[in-house]
Amino acid sequence: MAIRSDLPPTEAELAIRAEIARDGGITFARFMELALFSVRGGYYSALRSARGRDEPGGRDYYTAPMAHPLFGQLLALQLDEVWHLLGQPKPFWVVELGCGDGLLARDVLAGLQTMAPDCFAATRCALVDRSASLTRREGAFGGRGQRVVASGPPFRDLVGCVLSNELLDAFPVHRFQAQGGALREIFVSLCDGRFVEELGAPSSTRLAERLESIRQAAPGLGEGWRGEVCLAAEGWVGEVARSLKRGVVLTVDYGDVTERLYGPERRGGTLQCYFRHTVSSSPYVRVGRQDITAHVDFRALAAFGEQAGLRTLGYTTQGQFLRNLGADHFVQVLREAGRELSQESVAPNRTGMLELVRPEGFGNFKVVAQAKGLDDAALSGFQEENAVRERVRTLGKALPLPLLSREHAPLLAGRYPHAAEAQHLERGVTGDG
Repeated sequence: MAIRSDLPPTEAELAIRAEIARDGGITFARFMELALFSVRGGYYSALRSARGRDEPGGRDYYTAPMAHPLFGQLLALQLDEVWHLLGQPKPFWVVELGCGDGLLARDVLAGLQTMAPDCFAATRCALVDRSASLTRREGAFGGRGQRVVASGPPFRDLVGCVLSNELLDAFPVHRFQAQGGALREIFVSLCDGRFVEELGAPSSTRLAERLESIRQAAPGLGEGWRGEVCLAAEGWVGEVARSLKRGVVLTVDYGDVTERLYGPERRGGTLQCYFRHTVSSSPYVRVGRQDITAHVDFRALAAFGEQAGLRTLGYTTQGQFLRNLGADHFVQVLREAGRELSQESVAPNRTGMLELVRPEGFGNFKVVAQAKGLDDAALSGFQEENAVRERVRTLGKALPLPLLSREHAPLLAGRYPHAAEAQHLERGVTGDG
């Protein structure tokens, strides 16, 4: 398949072309690595260095932390419970991998300060990202934030929580296609100056083993069926496990378990590209200018964790996870606060809160918790009836409401496609008939 792009090539695209010209066809994982992370002209490097594009209105996509600070506040409640389960250690480390500009960490710390001051006093926060230009909110952490430029956790013997949100979906993936009863790897080459795809034997033994496990888990893959495999996730989980002495790894992303991820309804795979809030399936145009993502295989992630010494404590959707921590009560209190807050404040905050749990939005993302040294722990985010939700409920009108700031996305203003459903969804979340 050949796909044409008339846009001037970025430096990342030129680097890819040069590597193919020198070495021949490359794996799609290598193509994706260069397109996204090349120091000169890669998508994330360009996004993060371009002045103004890190603001909510300048992104090609939105994330849950940008939708509303309630996301960080509810995560803070879960972290406070982890702190107590660990015996209230001092310091209690919260390490965010792929922290971006630090908005989530800021909201988590704000949530701890208002809802769990004792845990807040013990917390130290490490913000880790591949780009030095992202973690720019130095004053927002009150001396509690440590910035680290790295692709993984450069720590050892941590006691606390390793947190990531929409990190693994950007890990480079190998692509494959079913052909003649076998799963063949998709390589990227050039023909007449255009990117073309070629099929070949798996490029490594590890990939061949993963493809065989997929074939066994999903035996009905028909001719031409396509999919993705992320080998980098296994190494990442191992690094995270080695960084922890005791604590929890909390991962939020979009994806599914193996048998559904490679089911018949996903015949074309899960690879998606994002450019100015539009979605496409072609990674060979706008190379270096668009985001490229693929769904996370959470069953494989859990298995990698078990092999590395992490026990899986829970797995659910983001919507259910946040509701278990009391999201619906925050929406109800916001609704009742309408007399004290202007409609100009209530409406966008309600929209942002609802977007976090809406099944067609962030609510269908998945959350998995893996732990070391907490084998018998039961986290409230994975239980419908729990002490955290009850505490939130009993606070009633005294519940401190997090409100949107300029650094969050103005969803109600039309920058997110489903904001108009807010009134209908509010009735569903709060139980109002």
